[in-house]
Parts: sequence; structure tokens; C-alpha cells
Amino acid sequence: MRAIEFLIEYNRAKTEENFGQALYKKMLTDKTVQRIFGDDPVEVIDPEVLVHFIIQRFEEADPTNNKQYVQWIARTYLKDPNGQLEDVIDGHLWQYLTKFNKLVQRKKIPQPRNDINGYTNFGDFMGVLDEYPDPDKAELKDKGKALTLYDDANFRVIVPQDEPASCYYGQGSRWCTSGTKGNNMFNYYNSIAPILIVLPKHPNYPGEKYQLHFGVSIDENPVKSDSDVDDIVDEYTKAGYDPEAVELEYGQIMDERDDPITLWDIMNTMRGSWDGMIDAYLAKFPDRRWQLQTNLDHSAENDY
Repeated sequence: MRAIEFLIEYNRAKTEENFGQALYKKMLTDKTVQRIFGDDPVEVIDPEVLVHFIIQRFEEADPTNNKQYVQWIARTYLKDPNGQLEDVIDGHLWQYLTKFNKLVQRKKIPQPRNDINGYTNFGDFMGVLDEYPDPDKAELKDKGKALTLYDDANFRVIVPQDEPASCYYGQGSRWCTSGTKGNNMFNYYNSIAPILIVLPKHPNYPGEKYQLHFGVSIDENPVKSDSDVDDIVDEYTKAGYDPEAVELEYGQIMDERDDPITLWDIMNTMRGSWDGMIDAYLAKFPDRRWQLQTNLDHSAENDY
């Protein structure tokens, strides 16, 4: 690919011009963006800096030399009302685009599925790609550090202790904690609460697995008790912020497609193994009882 062809096919300045305003507006509500920039509210950061930053992240998620997928990434990110930058940078999008590009080049994916512009969200795109084998896929060998929290005739529950373990036991999933290319989010979520990976021994379908996270946080700060909540509210008040703006963020239960499932769904799936897992969790992590109960109460009130 000659340099002149690269300039014709992809121009960062033109991409920023075409998508900049919409990207900036969305970034103001993107929790991943706020997490990356730390203490400074996104609103006070120069819009040009933010737009330049996110376009660079799109480029990093595009495995092609001529960055032919960047504009599709931008459009898709903007179309999903619930999408976050995390969906782009956790490494899975890069992996799926790499696979897509190989399949297209080798004519292993038929029309119209070989047209990237036919996909309007990342989930559908990944779902279609899952139907095709990766011709160059390599299995992970590094199991990292993990502990078996629970094990019976039907389920094994793993608690990864580091990123390699999270990737190894999360193979085949789309979790942001299992991405091997990009910004794996294991350390962030693990800092709030342990991550549980549920592996069925008699799966209902190939690749079935679940990730459970019973964390509770406020603005990325782990919360383990009512007194922690009170302390954070006091800090907000002293800093001149509205204490009513303090909101608890709860953990999630995800299937291997990274789709959230309800508490009732996972309990129905695990049946008798659920209670055994919960007892093991509290025995291993007694300081997480408040977080666990808060998540269960929240799910009972909001899951339908």
C-alpha cells in the first residue's frame, strides 16, 4: 500500500471533522472516558483533545494498515445509545476485525456479510463472526493465577487473580476482562470486587459461561459498607458538589456474549449450585457481604 493511497483512504483530520461534534457530545456521558481521564470532569477538557484522543483509540482498534475500519467504528460507537469506549478498547473489537479482515481476504465469508457497513452494532458484528472459525486462532496457554471457589458435579467457579487468568478462563467470551489485545479491564473491576467465572460442566450450548461481579462503587471508588457511602457523600458535600448526585454503581452478571442476564436467570441456571457458590464466596471473602447483599437487593428490585 503506497503512502498516497493511505492518505486517500484514511485521513484523521477529515474523520475528526466529520464525527468530532457527535463524538464529543457522546463522550460527555461515557463512563469509560471519565475513568480514563481521572479526576478532571470531562466537561472541562478541551473538546479537540477529547476528539483527537478517541479517534486515536479507534485507530488502535483497527488492525489494518490503511485504517479502513475507523469510520465504521466511529459510526457504530455513535449509533449505540448504551455503547461505551470500553467496547472499543478492551481488545475484542481488534480481534474480531482482524478475523473479519482475514476471512474477507480469503473469501471465506459470503455477501452481504463481507460488507462491514452492513453491521450497525458491535454485538451483531461479533455474533456473525462467531459463526466462522478463525483460520489462525491460537489457544492461550498461560493460565495465570486463579483459585477454584466452588466445584460440584455441575459447575466450577473460578476467581482469577490476575489478567492472564482472566483471559485464559474467559476464552471465547466478549468480556472486557478477557481481551488479549488492548485495554483489558480486569485490574479495574478486580479492584472493586472479585470476579467470578462460572463454567458449566454440562453446557446447554458450546461456549456457555458466565461472569459475576458483586462489586459496588461510587465514581470508581470501591464501596464496602454504609459508612463508606456516608464518607463519600461527606466528601462531595465538602467539595461543593450536590450530594444527591452520588449514585451507587452495581456489579453485573454477564453471559459469554457480554449480554447482561438477570439474577433470576443465573439462579435458575445454577439451581442448587447457586447456594453453594454463595456460601463459598462469603467464606472466602467475608468483607464482601455488604456488597453482595446490596447487589442482590438491587437485582430483586430492578430485574424483571
